[in-house]
Amino acid sequence: MEKIFASWHDAIQKLPLNQPVARHIQQKKICLVRLSTNQIIAFKDACPHMGTSLSKGIITEKQAIVCPWHHYS
Repeated sequence: MEKIFASWHDAIQKLPLNQPVARHIQQKKICLVRLSTNQIIAFKDACPHMGTSLSKGIITEKQAIVCPWHHYS
């Protein structure tokens, strides 16, 4: 069972660089990414096209996320 985080602060601890990570924050599935600039971005963990988890995708050299199904960024 995946841990549900009570706050953003807890959820962003120990995020790897340039690797999307799924987190449940206040009962919402969120994709978090710590970019190479050390900036943290967060968005809904679902591709708008078919709903696959974007946290299973990759981050490009241009700091864009790539959908694991469609390979679109």
